[in-house]
This record gives sequence, C-alpha cells and structure tokens, in this order.
Amino acid sequence: MTRTLIGIAATMLAASAQAQTTMIIIQDVPSARVSGAGLDLHSAAGRAVMEERVHLAAEALCLDRAIDPLDVRLRQMQCYRTALASGFAQLDALSG
Repeated sequence: MTRTLIGIAATMLAASAQAQTTMIIIQDVPSARVSGAGLDLHSAAGRAVMEERVHLAAEALCLDRAIDPLDVRLRQMQCYRTALASGFAQLDALSG
C-alpha cells in the first residue's frame, strides 16, 4: 500500500493526573493517539515506557512491511522521523 503523507504537525494534550491520556492530534493527515495513562512521566521508567509507545505509534502510522519503491520508502521514513520528533518534543513539554 502506498501512502503519501503531506506532513505531520501534532499537539499532545494531557488530561487529569488521575486518568492521564496523552494524545497526538493531527488534522487532515493520519494521526495516532498515545496514552500515558498510569505512567509517571517524571520518572525514568515511566518516560521509557512512553517513549516506546511513541516509537510504536510512529511506526504504525508511517511504516508498512511492504516492499515499496525508494521514493515511497523515503517519504515513510520522513514521516516516521517527523512523528518521533513531534512526539518527543511534546513529551518533553509534558514532563518538564
């Protein structure tokens, strides 16, 4: 499956500390939601789990297992790098 991605601009939102849910919201492009429920984002362990969730969400959003032409694969990798950068920047903002 070939996917053309225009770009990713995301915003993470955090709900209350009791039921913290962090979301990546993207308009008019594929999006992913990454939950931080039950994680202490100020601890090394909680942050590591959240970083893994961001990696998995970016992979599911941008990459596929198909053998694609080089131009498609390059766009997928750019999507993946952009999603990671956005997710980690938002995680940094949330965890201080």
